[in-house]
Amino acid sequence: MEKIWAIDNELYRSLGKQVRQIRNEKRMPLRELSEKTGIPRSTLNTLELGIVRMKEPYWEKIAPVLGIKKDLEVSVKIVMEND
Repeated sequence: MEKIWAIDNELYRSLGKQVRQIRNEKRMPLRELSEKTGIPRSTLNTLELGIVRMKEPYWEKIAPVLGIKKDLEVSVKIVMEND
């Protein structure tokens, strides 16, 4: 059971890193993403670090603001379905 948990955490950390990378490529400060999504900056930071899991309600707010591509969106759905 612990191995599955570790794999899940790695997937979430990887997803968070991808979100942060896209945000940085768009030169969007965390503050701006927070304002546009209504998600507190502290929560966004923990999502990007993989500390908090990227649940669907967060994803539905973040993806459109960042214009995240469909392939990343599909990988998120796979991760969320395994929860």
